[in-house]
Amino acid sequence: MRICLKFYIAWSISRIRCRSDSPEPDVSVPELAYKVPFPRLEIVLDGELKERGLPLSDSQLTLSQVLYVQAGKWTLPEWTGPASTLSILFGRQKLGFCIQRWDGKQLHTEKQNVARLGPRVGSYLLLALNEICLQPDPVTARLVVSALLNHCLEQLVGP
Repeated sequence: MRICLKFYIAWSISRIRCRSDSPEPDVSVPELAYKVPFPRLEIVLDGELKERGLPLSDSQLTLSQVLYVQAGKWTLPEWTGPASTLSILFGRQKLGFCIQRWDGKQLHTEKQNVARLGPRVGSYLLLALNEICLQPDPVTARLVVSALLNHCLEQLVGP
């Protein structure tokens, strides 16, 4: 898990997208959707997939794209071919890391949790991302996500 996160931080982030509202006002939460009461990052490490929580005209997530999902919002990935994703979940007291690999037939999942320790840097970076979702700024979004990934790596490695 550490190697994957280190690799991704060193790698360029091509696009940050926000999942803040339902794509259509009358769309209810699908039965198999992922919905948690805290924010998360969904990062495409390899391949591509469709995200049913995004508008149909722009639902494709590709290599090195990041989807920021605000607390309480849902996502529903559609695996269209072999792909790998890294999800980072920002709970109140823990960070959750989940790597999912779809090989075209089966979904393989690895999970790890670590305590959120030290200063509240991560919380303030998440607040900044919420603000960026209201008024998109791609350059600032990349910098904030990069800082957030570095913060996660520090939490994962420990003091």
